Amino acid sequence: PIFFDGDGCITVSNKAGKLKVSMYCASKKFLTRYMAEVKKHVKIKTPKLYNHPNGGVVFTLSIVKGILFLHWLYSDHQELALPRKLASYQRWIN
Repeated sequence: PIFFDGDGCITVSNKAGKLKVSMYCASKKFLTRYMAEVKKHVKIKTPKLYNHPNGGVVFTLSIVKGILFLHWLYSDHQELALPRKLASYQRWIN
C-alpha cells in the first residue's frame, strides 16, 4: 500500500452547482504514481493533472468518481488515516 503524511489536500466543492472532488499535492511524480496505484483498486479513468497556481499539481474527479475514490481511501486501515481528515470524510458521507 501507499501511505502519505498529509502532503496534500482533498476537497469537496460545489462550484456552479456541480460537486467535485479534487486532490492537491506538491509532487507531480508522487501524484502520478499514487493515481496509478488507485487505478488498480478503483474503476476510474486516470485524471489529468493540472499545475496549481500555488505550485504543485491538482486533479479533479466528478462527484460519483470522487466518492468511489474517497470510499477506497478510507474503507480499509482507518487507523492509518489522519483523524481530522477521516472525521471530515465521515461527516460528509453521513
